Amino acid sequence: MVAVVVFVHKDVCSSGNVILFFGVKTLGSMKASIFVFLIIMGVFSEGQELLNIKVCYTQWFNRDSPTGFGDYETLDRLRVEYPGMICLKPLTIEATTLSGLSASSTGQVFEYYDPVHGFACVNSQQKLRNCLNYKVRFGCRCPWPLLHPRVAM
Repeated sequence: MVAVVVFVHKDVCSSGNVILFFGVKTLGSMKASIFVFLIIMGVFSEGQELLNIKVCYTQWFNRDSPTGFGDYETLDRLRVEYPGMICLKPLTIEATTLSGLSASSTGQVFEYYDPVHGFACVNSQQKLRNCLNYKVRFGCRCPWPLLHPRVAM
């Protein structure tokens, strides 16, 4: 018999950052399946070892509003406007309205909503032809940030 156990634990750092602990444990010989799962997670580990990934979240970003074509909180634009504030390879993204409603519970359609591209809501794709105003934050491997960027004077 083969079993896979996946668990998630949520905690808050003293700095106020949210940390998620992901764990995977295999019982039996499912190394191939676990290997694929770990590649998706961006991590490699032997099938029988316990994997812990700590995720720390960035600050919230809201660089755009839904006027014009929509609300675009894209990773490339956020990196330009907030240099050094987002890790090189975010693991996850979270989006909410400015009032705190989860993006997934708004009923709106998103052009993209992933840690590679960021977040985009296009007005013309919505039933009422208008996106809500969203903010995003990215989950990075802890500890994040390791160093705050210095600004030359």
